[in-house]
Amino acid sequence: MRYADDFVILVDGAQQDAELEKARLGEYLSNELHLELSQEKTLITRAEDGIIFLGYKVIKEKSLRTNIPVGKLRIPKDKLLMIRKRIKAMTTRSSTGKSLWELLYQINPIIRGWSNYYRYATGATKDFNALDHWMWKRIYLWLKKKHRKSTSHAIRRRYKVGNWNWGERGLALNLFVNSPATRYRRRGTKISNGWNDEIDDVNFYPEVQPPISGYTMLGELL
Repeated sequence: MRYADDFVILVDGAQQDAELEKARLGEYLSNELHLELSQEKTLITRAEDGIIFLGYKVIKEKSLRTNIPVGKLRIPKDKLLMIRKRIKAMTTRSSTGKSLWELLYQINPIIRGWSNYYRYATGATKDFNALDHWMWKRIYLWLKKKHRKSTSHAIRRRYKVGNWNWGERGLALNLFVNSPATRYRRRGTKISNGWNDEIDDVNFYPEVQPPISGYTMLGELL
């Protein structure tokens, strides 16, 4: 039987501490669970450089409020570019045969799902606002292509909803900011990981010296 899974281990120490933890993890997985750790895909990275995990960029940065380094989740730039490319492909000239209602019916679930997933990211509101401005212009250009002989005033009068939105037949464009940024609830610091902590009297390895800096290990099982 083959297993495939990804995980992240945070190591409060220097690179050699992370290397030692990786070796210990490999031994535990092999001896206790009969699993093999992928050495090629298990990467050791400085926390300040960040890693991409489950679609988020996990990185250690200074807090704007306290100036103390903390862990943050950010929306990766390639994910921001990807959502624009996806919506751009749905609003080409070839799609102008649809009504605006039909277009919004297809786009809105994508916007809701994407923004709900990334609402925990640091700076999500700023990214969502930028996407909403881009979306407004994108739909406007799509409507201009659809109604080539109509003036901007006529298009706005027909499709504009409120001060800053587009809609038709009771269906309005879903805004990214409609999924407000949310602070992820803290689960606490005493969470058993089941294999190398003392919370549930599990202690596989001896104590190590106090670390110098932080490293993250992104691992994958075979």
